[in-house]
Amino acid sequence: MSNDSFVVVVALLSEKLVNQAQLLDEKETEINNLRNFHYLESENERLRNEIKALQTKLYGVSEKGAQAYMDAEGLKLWQQDGGKIPVIKCVRVLTDWGLKETKEWCENYVHTSVQTVTE
Repeated sequence: MSNDSFVVVVALLSEKLVNQAQLLDEKETEINNLRNFHYLESENERLRNEIKALQTKLYGVSEKGAQAYMDAEGLKLWQQDGGKIPVIKCVRVLTDWGLKETKEWCENYVHTSVQTVTE
């Protein structure tokens, strides 16, 4: 093999090694991003559970707990723009009801409370 052929082979192998190193770097970055994503997912779950525990401790788990929450802050929040969703989420946590049942209960509670105040 001549020196020119050797140089060409070495150049091609070097280029291939550089490409593989770049591919490995990209895969390593992808793996790190996935690790970060899984960490953030688990951290979100931990925080959700912490919030649920605090809400449960504050209001109890039951319809009475939901009523206490609505009386304390839920009713005010419900009447603000964009406040219905957080209220429904909180009541779901406090009662373990389904979405439809919770939404209907909240709407009925608000309707009844507003009627009582205006009477």
